[in-house]
Amino acid sequence: MSTKKVVRKRLTLPKNLDEVNELVAEIGAIDGQLAKEKARTERLIARVRAEAKARVADIVEKRSDNVKRIARFAKKHRDAMLPANRKSLELSAGTIGWRFGPVKVALSAEEETIITWLEANKMPKYLRYDVELNREQLLEDRPSYVPGMHFEQKEFFFIEPKEETPAETNSAVVSVVRVA
Repeated sequence: MSTKKVVRKRLTLPKNLDEVNELVAEIGAIDGQLAKEKARTERLIARVRAEAKARVADIVEKRSDNVKRIARFAKKHRDAMLPANRKSLELSAGTIGWRFGPVKVALSAEEETIITWLEANKMPKYLRYDVELNREQLLEDRPSYVPGMHFEQKEFFFIEPKEETPAETNSAVVSVVRVA
């Protein structure tokens, strides 16, 4: 088993708030470049998808027409072309036939009417009740004690570069408020 040694890049810390401000401005510029590159990439992907869709439109239409033609023929000649008790026919180029899809529940009445009937006829196993914590209400009410639950709030570091940082503000010191 080979182990790959991770080489950590040595980072120098800023010496003062002027240097921090310059780094924040640089981050803002990088974010702008990344946003432009992402938009450019998305435009290119959209263009390539549109071109590909246009290139294959004729063959997609031809395939769809062929499927319709075969399905109509098979429906018209089903009894004559299928052996007894068979649902498919193997041809030299492939197999055609019929399959059942999965069984599904089809409603011919309003869902609420069916739910009411099932409840009235004591058939709860056909009903599903999704019970989950209402976290929004818990946050709003903040009950003082619920076993196994508490409220927490984590502090995280953030950087919010300004959209466009003028060159002259790159070296300006930012106000700092110390909280005791």
